[in-house]
Amino acid sequence: MKKNRTPTARRQWWMINLAQSAVHSRRSVGLALLAVLLLGAAAQAQELQLSEAHFARVDEVLRQFTDEGMVAGAQALLWQGGEVVYCRWEGVQDLESGMPMTDSTLFRIYSMTKPVTSVAALMLYEQGKLELMDPVSRYIPAFAGPEIYDGDAPGQRVASPSEITVHDLLTHRAGLTYGLFSNTPVDSMYWAHRIWPSPSLEEFVARVATVPLLHEPGTQWHYSVATDVLGRVVEVVSGQPLDEFFRQHILDPLEMHDTAFSVPAASMHRFSTLYSPASDGGLRVTDRGESSDFADPVEFLSGGGGLVSTPTDYIRFAEMLIRKGSLGDVQILKPETVELMAQNHLHYDPDAGWGFGLGVEVFIDPQSIGEPGHAGMYGWSGAANTFFFVDPEAALIGMIFMQRRPFDRERFLLPFKRAVYDPVH
Repeated sequence: MKKNRTPTARRQWWMINLAQSAVHSRRSVGLALLAVLLLGAAAQAQELQLSEAHFARVDEVLRQFTDEGMVAGAQALLWQGGEVVYCRWEGVQDLESGMPMTDSTLFRIYSMTKPVTSVAALMLYEQGKLELMDPVSRYIPAFAGPEIYDGDAPGQRVASPSEITVHDLLTHRAGLTYGLFSNTPVDSMYWAHRIWPSPSLEEFVARVATVPLLHEPGTQWHYSVATDVLGRVVEVVSGQPLDEFFRQHILDPLEMHDTAFSVPAASMHRFSTLYSPASDGGLRVTDRGESSDFADPVEFLSGGGGLVSTPTDYIRFAEMLIRKGSLGDVQILKPETVELMAQNHLHYDPDAGWGFGLGVEVFIDPQSIGEPGHAGMYGWSGAANTFFFVDPEAALIGMIFMQRRPFDRERFLLPFKRAVYDPVH
């Protein structure tokens, strides 16, 4: 990393280099939202009673990750039937100092910020301050009259038949991209238009609006900066900076006091180091402590990837979801809104086994693709290999956090899920 990058530039550089990419083409808008709400009845609950044998297998997975040098440390947490039934960790949060992992270790959760931003937007939807089918240009005028990239057209742009909606942002069907993950001319334009880095969220979104879209909004799923744009919509509609909205309406009510866009100096000793594979087979430091951009005052509030959290914090957010929007006496969303969030909003591809809801992936037939779990489970992940899933059928939440790039779902999440779901003999 070049030393002359500003804190904002460095922060965004890491964010886009660490965000995972996924491509799922030919997704169409399908029927109206009402039809989405009416899809199917809940399946009969399938028993999955976690036991000490399950916990021992998770212990083994954590030890394997650390003993084999894949990660410096890992922490896993399981919640079932109303309480945390497992919370353990292996390894250290920093190899050089040997500082051990604890239940208060701070992790970069990157794209696990997206469900939080999505909940923020859905809170405004419940309050009648925005509608899901509203054009984004109603709140950010620069998105009016969008154009689509067409390499065969004069100027390589054609007018889009439709505008981006709030619903398109929530479902990653806005026609936007990330600027790095796909070899498309539009990705190159993100760099040519200096979208990365941007000094603020407002300026970032203004620059995104100058670039043509990959496709017509509402027609294809493409992982992108859509949730960052959604975060700016939340700011405009609420009249609050995104960090203030999060704190006042989500984080403080849920007592998620360690979740924020930066790490205060008093908590820096709890902040885990980020690693990548080294050429000698070990691990090399990618981002550490006081030199991290998360130690800087935050200017770019990334609703797509900017939060730091702990498993014991984030489980409260996930528990709010599995309890249909409430935690204790605090109600964040209505039950019907959580149901809407956790249902597939895409044209379903049976070969994929999964779809996408409002800010979360949704599994429709996980067994068909060898994914442990039940139909109706949902969740998301972060690029430094942090994961969470909510399984309503099993009354289960699973979470595993590490700090390693690059993102590798098959190497890290699937062994954890198999330890949880495979039958105990």
